Amino acid sequence: MHLLGADVQKNLYISPKALVGLLDNNSVGVEELKQVPKELTDPIAVFKSAGSYLYLLDIHTANDNIVFANVKFIANKADGSPVTLVEDVQAIPNKYFTKTFIRSPAYCNREKWQCLLEQYG
Repeated sequence: MHLLGADVQKNLYISPKALVGLLDNNSVGVEELKQVPKELTDPIAVFKSAGSYLYLLDIHTANDNIVFANVKFIANKADGSPVTLVEDVQAIPNKYFTKTFIRSPAYCNREKWQCLLEQYG
């Protein structure tokens, strides 16, 4: 993430898979990826997923798609400190917003959530 010019907190990493996906599908650009560390601290909502968490972020692509990140929390093998690993970053078209995120979130910023529902719901 430092290589992309993002302001990164300690122990935040992005997997090579996510970077390859960035190059392959072009749904999320470098500018959006730079915003991920900041937006992880104040997401719109967080959903539990199999072994990880899906963060719905307050980031929109150039064509106004919504960005989400698949995040895993693991222990650092060296000292046991927590490590945040961003496994994947994708964007979904707004027309799929309500269909994709209909299940109850584990966390929800109600103000941001309501704005999204009003805009895309």
